[in-house]
Amino acid sequence: MNSLSRIPPSLAEQPPHGNSLSYDRFENVLGKLYEEGSQEVRTCVVQATLEHLFEQKDIRKFFSDWQKDEVLKVAFGEASEWYKGGGRTPLERP
Repeated sequence: MNSLSRIPPSLAEQPPHGNSLSYDRFENVLGKLYEEGSQEVRTCVVQATLEHLFEQKDIRKFFSDWQKDEVLKVAFGEASEWYKGGGRTPLERP
């Protein structure tokens, strides 16, 4: 499967800045930031970016391959709690 076939049709219709490969690059950059980042960086990736992206079903599907990675599946799970909780996560609780 090439990278273009992974992009959900609703996302591929209007790629950012005219290049649908930007989605793959964005996913890769976020993945690297999470994998190589400190706990603070990981929290930022999840709470400031993924939680809000995952409000869109097509984007959750696009990132679903993260569930197969031992490190990234943690980020996927934490970010998914946001939409499952209707905009609230256990991360907000002390």
